[in-house]
Amino acid sequence: MQMTLEEKSQAYAQSVFADSAKIYGEKPWNEFRDTYAAAYLAGATEALASQWVSVRVGLPEDRQQIIYRYRWRNPKTGIWHDSGIDACRYDKDFGFRTDNENVLCWMPVPPLK
Repeated sequence: MQMTLEEKSQAYAQSVFADSAKIYGEKPWNEFRDTYAAAYLAGATEALASQWVSVRVGLPEDRQQIIYRYRWRNPKTGIWHDSGIDACRYDKDFGFRTDNENVLCWMPVPPLK
């Protein structure tokens, strides 16, 4: 059975502070464990949200701004290349608003921080 993110975060925090709690007792290590678990969970959530989604798995929300990868065919050689990255908006009625017809995967535009 696969662990949830919450369970993974608690296991990670416990592994970091397991020896410290044995040596120094439970206080204040419980607070540190909670902080480490929360940081792990926040990082994992952000990483999962920033992954490419195959168009075979799912499509963006209507009118969502996205970054996408596409493949293109060299008209001279006929060889396909999977190296293009671009941005566009997805429209549920028209699809990807781009001239590139061979969209492979997409992800939401990451927020600027």
